[in-house]
Amino acid sequence: MSEYSNRKNIKLDSVDDVEEFVSAAEKCDFTINVCRNQYHFVVDGKSLMGMLAIFAGGMLDVVYDGENATFDRMLEKFQCAVA
Repeated sequence: MSEYSNRKNIKLDSVDDVEEFVSAAEKCDFTINVCRNQYHFVVDGKSLMGMLAIFAGGMLDVVYDGENATFDRMLEKFQCAVA
């Protein structure tokens, strides 16, 4: 995962949050991976099914290499502090 220049920790609490995340991710022209349990589970951030499978109200790591202002604002909304 080291090839990604951006990493954010987020928490999605509901299916609506997941849908908002995927909708924003789909508009990006770069790869977005979402990881759970220190990269033991990695899914495509643009996949609704994948995101629904791992979100479960826990902390997620979003790794990506690109820039999109709308996506960044959405990440800020769901960003959480690392424990």
